Amino acid sequence: MNKLLIYVLLIVVLIITSIFIWEKHKKSGTDAEVSHSMIVTNIEQMGKLEVVKYTVENVVEYKKVRQWLPNSKTLLIVVGEVVGCIDFSKIKPEDIQVQKDSIHLSLPAPEICYCKVDHQRSRVYNVEFGLWDTHALVDEAYRHAESQLYVEANRMGINTDSQSNAIKMLTPMLNAMGFKKVAIQFKFPDKKQLD
Repeated sequence: MNKLLIYVLLIVVLIITSIFIWEKHKKSGTDAEVSHSMIVTNIEQMGKLEVVKYTVENVVEYKKVRQWLPNSKTLLIVVGEVVGCIDFSKIKPEDIQVQKDSIHLSLPAPEICYCKVDHQRSRVYNVEFGLWDTHALVDEAYRHAESQLYVEANRMGINTDSQSNAIKMLTPMLNAMGFKKVAIQFKFPDKKQLD
């Protein structure tokens, strides 16, 4: 009887140990080995001061006209951002004029640094007759929406806002450096000045 009790206890201990090891292994997941061979391919000097960011929400209906099948279309709710900046790397020494406590800056024209669709916040609302090219249709619609972000930001006056924000940002900094009179203007390729 004692031998039987010892065997039962051993089997119970083995079962409990096996369950414990199994649970521990299950929680830890599978082991992974990762190796990286990273190479720097380009180092670029950045000199752009981001001065304004537009967050735009747009409802896009994109239709692909077909000859023999029904037209495919999709409806997207696209959220994107457009950032306006001033490229300080284009400033030349002659663009900065200092006289006693006065400074005059001629800054490059504002530009759009980047515009991008925020795919986390954007949604595909509907797709009709997408058939086999549903993904291609949605991708085309997103690309179209991204190009529209650029156009819409220009229409809404991102360059004018970039100018006024740059002046608001730079004037106090230059005042703190001891300049009492600060004049900032922008150089446009077609000689057009927006003040």
